[in-house]
Amino acid sequence: MVWVTVIAPVFLLETAQPIEPLADQLLSGELDPVTYDYGAIRFEAGDEVTGWERLGALERAVSLQVAPENVREGARLDIEQAGCEMTAVLGGVQLAKRAPDLASYEAAHDQGVALYQSAQAELDRRLQAAPSELDAAIIRDQFWRDLMLEPRDPALSGFAAEFELNVLYRGLCKSDRANGNYLRHLMADPQRLMTLIYGEDAPARADLVQHASASFQRDVIALMEASTTFGDALYQRRAQAFLTDRVRVAERQPQIYATQGQCVRGRWSYSQPVDLERARQERAEIGLEPLEVAREIHDRACQRRLGAALRDEF
Repeated sequence: MVWVTVIAPVFLLETAQPIEPLADQLLSGELDPVTYDYGAIRFEAGDEVTGWERLGALERAVSLQVAPENVREGARLDIEQAGCEMTAVLGGVQLAKRAPDLASYEAAHDQGVALYQSAQAELDRRLQAAPSELDAAIIRDQFWRDLMLEPRDPALSGFAAEFELNVLYRGLCKSDRANGNYLRHLMADPQRLMTLIYGEDAPARADLVQHASASFQRDVIALMEASTTFGDALYQRRAQAFLTDRVRVAERQPQIYATQGQCVRGRWSYSQPVDLERARQERAEIGLEPLEVAREIHDRACQRRLGAALRDEF
């Protein structure tokens, strides 16, 4: 689950481009929030202090526009509430803040935007050729995640690699939102949804729900628990275990099967809290592979791009 933090208001600066109209344009899509040059806000402000103040003002402006009126400062919104535009702006601002200098930012921005645009064009081509809505959803689900797992270019600086990963996440956000709409449409007929997603051993279909919103996942778990036949097959028990842990982590509860975690400096780290001894027992009872085997698989994946620069969830 992706979260963003609501930020308190400040007096916006009146110099250069006004911040509030800029926030409107980025959130509405009039300006592309993924490819926008946030570095210009910092480096073309005239002095460093003003640049940093303007970046902070943009963060606050978009937070206030997206957050409901009754949400307090410091509260966390999930991606369904915040939207991909807001997370793109906040991610872009953070990159502008972390840039070592103007030249580093411009080089990383140009390369990252080129990657994002070429990837989006390739995704559009594949979607046009998809034989069904389900196939299109699977393509959207896998496309950006596969790109993240490609080996990183060793010549890239740490900042440039972080920039690339950031823009890939922006594409992933849009794909996950589109798939969320598709799954909600399927939920109009719950039995059809369960048959289509879990009627056979098809991990790519189960991943569609695994990457959906927490609210949708809770609805699916309720269907699993209400069924008298679901769970007869190992692949169904596996899907339910992963989904249960996913929801529990989103709700800040201890996971049961130790299926959820993130890459930290190239190694797999479990989402806390987790009782690994209990997880070993629970996994054995439903037929999941031993915890040590799963950990090795995750560690190998973390050696690639996904764990290169950031703390990221699968």
